[in-house]
Amino acid sequence: MAPGLVPLRILVADNSYPAYESVTQVRQAGRFVLEYVGHAVTGAFALDILRAYRPDILLLDHSIPVLDAISVVRETAVSSPGTVVIAAIPNNEGIAMQMRTNGVPFLVLKNYANPVQPFNYDDLAAVFSQAGEYIEQYFRGTRQNFAPAAPAAISAPAPATTWGAFENQGAVQPVLRPVEPAVQPAPAPLALAPITPAPVVESRVLDVRNIVNGGVPVSTGGDLQTRARVITTYSVKGGCGKTTLTTNLASYAAENASINGRKPKVLFIEADMYYCAVDTFLYSRKKELRTLADLIKLGYSPERRAYDQSVLENTMWQPEGIDNLWIISGPALPSETDIVTDDHIIVLVETMAPRFDYIFIDTSCDLARGPILTSMELADEVLLVVQCNVVATRNTKSLLLMLKGMARDATSAPALLLRKFRAVINMARETGEFNSPYVRQVLDSAKPEGVAEFVIGEIPFDRKAAEEALDQGQPAILSHPDSRLAQGVAALANKLGIRNVNSTKSTSGRNNQLAVINEDMEEPPKKKKGLFGFLGGLFTRKGKSAPTPKKPIKNKLNRR
Repeated sequence: MAPGLVPLRILVADNSYPAYESVTQVRQAGRFVLEYVGHAVTGAFALDILRAYRPDILLLDHSIPVLDAISVVRETAVSSPGTVVIAAIPNNEGIAMQMRTNGVPFLVLKNYANPVQPFNYDDLAAVFSQAGEYIEQYFRGTRQNFAPAAPAAISAPAPATTWGAFENQGAVQPVLRPVEPAVQPAPAPLALAPITPAPVVESRVLDVRNIVNGGVPVSTGGDLQTRARVITTYSVKGGCGKTTLTTNLASYAAENASINGRKPKVLFIEADMYYCAVDTFLYSRKKELRTLADLIKLGYSPERRAYDQSVLENTMWQPEGIDNLWIISGPALPSETDIVTDDHIIVLVETMAPRFDYIFIDTSCDLARGPILTSMELADEVLLVVQCNVVATRNTKSLLLMLKGMARDATSAPALLLRKFRAVINMARETGEFNSPYVRQVLDSAKPEGVAEFVIGEIPFDRKAAEEALDQGQPAILSHPDSRLAQGVAALANKLGIRNVNSTKSTSGRNNQLAVINEDMEEPPKKKKGLFGFLGGLFTRKGKSAPTPKKPIKNKLNRR
């Protein structure tokens, strides 16, 4: 090694071997010499290598299979805090924002249309150099600039030129054994208050893990009867803005809707097992938030199929400024997601349904997980959030066609599930090849039978309102009530029957009401046009008010 050069040890996590070969062509970045310690084709395998070799940099493809990129990022922060993550993403603002909000400091563009050379070498060298300087500044003295001895259960790493070339060159990739987690002491048993157990209900959950049986529903009893209206949101891929839409829709229901002359009570259940980030969208003053995993570990009794009331109440939290919205956050760590089962979700919805008017369930993209399908089965409507791009549109259509093929008759579980589906085009645009009219046409070609209107809403792409609302820890429906994003959410809410309280718009105070014209409201009188209208407006116009200062950014990382 030339004097003055500093080594950087890099792990590449990408399921494409040509992409890995393309990355390894870059051998030097500024004053750093790049040493590639390995190639992981899945997110789970990347974590195994990460724990064993603690590289300086993890180059992570955002669409890594088996374990998604967000979970890998979160687990990296725990298992190897000295490793800096660089996320390889397409030219997509939504995915970039998703990575940024999860603490990824560096991004690099990847051209997925060119599988042989998806990266620009200059871009790679630049981002590796920036990450190296970042490591030297913040982790000086803690870096290990040598290849560590392999643990007993792991084969020694092969040279970077051959390790990982098992697809094309026949080299054998070492198999890593998972590291056993540290044994945590069991929590002290709580004195559970007597609660009436939730009744055993029939779950007609579609078990896609047993597709060979044609999606036969699980036989356990009748349909769930609740007072609350349950709305579940789902998207086939990350970055579609599903959580942003769900938080705004729930906030609209809590602040702007009306049931029998009162504001409804709304519960938001975060069942996204991998990307749990509702506390970054909605600010809370609580310094420590309990999660769904904490609720299950501390307050659920499997014998009685009931939750402890005190633990349940302490798990729910309310965002600042929204009085009628309560939230149960999803698991904080990927390792906690496996404890959430179908029964936990069923009993939770059955317990909370008599207390609330609306229950919104935000789910993850992994349809094979039991709680996700259970959340759909319990819902009155399932909103499929689709973005205007080829992957989201194609995969949503494929999901609809797959369920149609599994539906043997109108009473089968896939058919019942299909009838609940409604599509929402998020980040809608009128230009480009994959514009809103084209996406609507593709989705309508695969819509469920008997559904007259499948695509029920289009939410315009409004980057400014979404980012500023995220910084302020408020939903855009409140922080930017005049934005296109807020108006799109309001129109969708009215389409779902979540009606507005007022027919006039108020722009003062925290509880801004949106003016949404529907069949129950009269259209406001139009302004006079022409010379007399102009002169009348000129002499009666009031002075412009000073713009409302932005709410300062607050620390939203208040999860344990």
